[in-house]
Amino acid sequence: MLNFIMKLVIDKEVVCWSKLDDETLLMNLDTGYCYTLDEMGGKIWEMLLENRLPEEIVLGIMTEYAVERPVIENDLKALLDHLQLEGLIIIE
Repeated sequence: MLNFIMKLVIDKEVVCWSKLDDETLLMNLDTGYCYTLDEMGGKIWEMLLENRLPEEIVLGIMTEYAVERPVIENDLKALLDHLQLEGLIIIE
């Protein structure tokens, strides 16, 4: 289950990123691994940069895409779990 009030922090000392067309490229500077986010993942990344809470991210995605809330919540949780596992964000 997604905790809607948890704080999400990008570890800016470990990750660098760049937007390229509809994709966002991330690189873990410690491991050298690169990651690609699609358009929706890029929007989520931008909202993380703005220190948005998960609830705000869900609502932001709902306003831009015709996707039901449970789908967004599940996809967001999966993305956040993966970003945390790869050391790109810190969940507080």
